[in-house]
Amino acid sequence: RYCKKRKKETQFRNDIPGSDFMGKFYKRNKTKISRRRSTSIKIARARSEHPVIISEFFDLLDQAFKTAKVDVKNHSHGGRVFSIDETGYKSKIQTKGFLCPVGRPALVLANSEGKTNFSTLICGNALGEFYPPSVVYKGSNKSLPAGWVMNGPPGTTYNTTKSGWMDQERFLAWLRWFDEKLTEKQVERPVVVVMDGASSHISVDIVEEAREKNIVLVKLPPNSTHFLQALDVGVFGPSKVKWEKLLNIFHARHVQ
Repeated sequence: RYCKKRKKETQFRNDIPGSDFMGKFYKRNKTKISRRRSTSIKIARARSEHPVIISEFFDLLDQAFKTAKVDVKNHSHGGRVFSIDETGYKSKIQTKGFLCPVGRPALVLANSEGKTNFSTLICGNALGEFYPPSVVYKGSNKSLPAGWVMNGPPGTTYNTTKSGWMDQERFLAWLRWFDEKLTEKQVERPVVVVMDGASSHISVDIVEEAREKNIVLVKLPPNSTHFLQALDVGVFGPSKVKWEKLLNIFHARHVQ
């Protein structure tokens, strides 16, 4: 797809690499690349906290600030530095332990069924200003039930995907919506956006759209959002606690 987008010719039959392509590619470039084994997420997360990786990220971020002409010492420039992150929520309450007299049967807790898992993309800047969230429900319907779009923060956008998470198409649409919001708020360009490197957030179209709109994308190191993404702990942590409390109240009142 990248070659087609760039109008580059390939020698592949039917534009598909053969089974021996990777082996030959490695032989031609073995002085430049090396073979590695994948590691478990726990080990990968531990390695992501290595000082060298963190230092390289902040060097990259500093370069992005220079490219966007953002002065980190100028408070007003904080409105041009954004962080975005996506987190998932579930409609089923988490069962908890409880105390009861010996011999009493186990408590049965009614729970709801249904495809109401969803995720939320949050966007905020370094001044502490938040833009309306984007909610993605798990489902295949293009038209959402009225109850799914009620009482959200003003300006919230709603959509559906099969997974309940952003995909490249939805993220590209969000990026265009974000560009409109920047124009509406008369935010000076370029702006810097720090985000994770999920495959749904990276594509040729997304990168080109960002470049065209003067949006500098900065990708966090893999498996590092738990300590480098400000929204992950500072916003999503408290919101998950609040969500669980609201969910328990809702189930107590409405689920029979």
